[in-house]
Amino acid sequence: MYRSGSHNPRNHTGSFGTTESAIAIIPDYIVEQIREQVNIVETIRPHVHLVQRGRNYVGLCPFHKEKTPSFNVSEERNLFKCFGCGRSGDSIAFIQEHLHLDFVEAVRHIATSLGISIPENVSAEEVANAGKREAVLKVLAEAVEFYHGVLYSSDGAPAQNFYKIRNLLPETIEQFSLGASPAAWDIATTYMQQHGFTVDLLVEAGISVQNEDGRVYDRFRGRAMFPIRDHLGRAVGFSGRTLSADPTTAKYINSPQSIVFDKGRILYGLDKARKPIAERGMALMVEGQVDVIAMHQAGFTHCVATSGTAVTPDHVRMIKKYAGTMVLVYDADDAGRKAMQRAIGLALPEGMHVRCATLPTGADPDSFLREHGNKKMEDLIDNAPSWMHYLVEFYASNTVPDNPVQQGRVLRSLLTLIRSIPDALQHPFHVRELAGLFHLPEETLLAELAGTKQPEKPMQQPQTVRTPRSAVPTAGKPQPPEILPAERALLTAALTIENGLTDLLNAFNCTDETFISPLARAVYRRIVVCSDDYPDFRQHLRESAITNSAEDKIIQSILSAAGEPSSKWSSFDVDIPEKETARFLRDAIGTMQVYKIDAEIKTLKEQTTAAQTESDRKVILHSISKLLQQRFEIITAIQNNTGSALWPDADSASVS
Repeated sequence: MYRSGSHNPRNHTGSFGTTESAIAIIPDYIVEQIREQVNIVETIRPHVHLVQRGRNYVGLCPFHKEKTPSFNVSEERNLFKCFGCGRSGDSIAFIQEHLHLDFVEAVRHIATSLGISIPENVSAEEVANAGKREAVLKVLAEAVEFYHGVLYSSDGAPAQNFYKIRNLLPETIEQFSLGASPAAWDIATTYMQQHGFTVDLLVEAGISVQNEDGRVYDRFRGRAMFPIRDHLGRAVGFSGRTLSADPTTAKYINSPQSIVFDKGRILYGLDKARKPIAERGMALMVEGQVDVIAMHQAGFTHCVATSGTAVTPDHVRMIKKYAGTMVLVYDADDAGRKAMQRAIGLALPEGMHVRCATLPTGADPDSFLREHGNKKMEDLIDNAPSWMHYLVEFYASNTVPDNPVQQGRVLRSLLTLIRSIPDALQHPFHVRELAGLFHLPEETLLAELAGTKQPEKPMQQPQTVRTPRSAVPTAGKPQPPEILPAERALLTAALTIENGLTDLLNAFNCTDETFISPLARAVYRRIVVCSDDYPDFRQHLRESAITNSAEDKIIQSILSAAGEPSSKWSSFDVDIPEKETARFLRDAIGTMQVYKIDAEIKTLKEQTTAAQTESDRKVILHSISKLLQQRFEIITAIQNNTGSALWPDADSASVS
């Protein structure tokens, strides 16, 4: 439980604060939910101008004065670190430090941005649930020690033999805290009761089962025990593998859903794989705990698996926090192939790059490693084909050759998957790959793609390119807000950076038509006109923009954020380093150009559906292709900082 003020001695009251009569309490599981959902780049971006450098982001540290950026942000690890002053932490720590809030205030601040509701006063029931959660975690932690100890007793001999057959080393057994459950009915229950845990708590934790007659007995008996841990390494459940040869015995028994165990949000091995996944930029997905352990022992430490369930969207999102690529290494049986298809269908809408490693028939990762060794597995993963190649080969082996009806169904299924990918810029490349595999004209598939039904559930559009306080939109994005972040960035430059307006007018040929929203256009026109009439136009706007009109509110908010006027733009509290300003302007203008292109593409796609003739469709598709090429050139220029190719006068900008 977290209490407001417990992390900061000052007595602060306010919108996120506390009073003497009501102490705000936030259960730890809510804090963890926030930590799981928050994107640290999006948390810090409104406060620090961040520039992407490889996989990380850098900027001028907000905690000490510096001219060379030493403030680093890792989106994969959700952490920041300043190599100048040494400050570091997660999103909550940043908000605490930067906004001078205590812990609970910072949590509430972030929760508001995420749409997570936290009541000012936690009910007695919520406090009780938080206490129960902590108690269940203690039960499970003790159970891990118990089952691990049983492994080295006479009751653990069958499990020891099971691990030995699978070539698991002693250090691997220790690393994963593997154990064994006694075959008797109630040894675990009795042991845990002797250590102070009640029957109700043991049942809640899934260690014990209570039947209708009130009899209590062990859930896991005579099994090899695999502790299931959350991403923080805390035991939240178990998976027990039978050691019996009886075919009627369930091969695996898993802990039931509980206050701490949600199998749809748990990835086995993620606590150990998080860092390797982030470092490699790739996660290996297998089907079972034994496969994960065998892969880790073989050096493939970026491997995880689901626990007692198929892949869910939450599983995909958990991986996406650390890497953008998934390699599926599933069993080569019908169940494995179906699981592979399901995983592909869930990963693509999340913007993941998916590859599929095909194991020999009858093999799983564990048996493949034992029979063929690490090098063969490494080759299998390195040469894993794209999801497209995998599915085409799969369908080819399950359809009648030269059957147009079946081939058409296959193509539509694949086009639907392509359409589910949020970044529309990728679509033509996938279509090109698909056209090559089926020896069909790209135009035919592009026309079909334009008419492919949208997925029923709306999907979040990921940011294609990181730009200052903005994000390049994807095609089909909902109507933009009253003023776009990129528009605000340009208006901020015009109002707060010395020579910023001059550079926009001369180096970038920025006019009111550069903007998209009517409000931004009106504000920019007013700034330009005012600059012609008043030498100190910023001061004039500061004094004249005093009404409640939308234009005045925009001007007021920008100037108030910048501080008092000064002869040097660097004295303003604006998070734009001088050497980065030219790039800042290029990126913002490029972002708005992409918005416009996406709007044109959307209109053309609608026209494609209504086209009367095939000739008309081809003309429209050609126009779409040209727009996609323009979009690609702009995004490439932004990513590679080669904006001079698009704005040749930008290099002469006085602030560059």
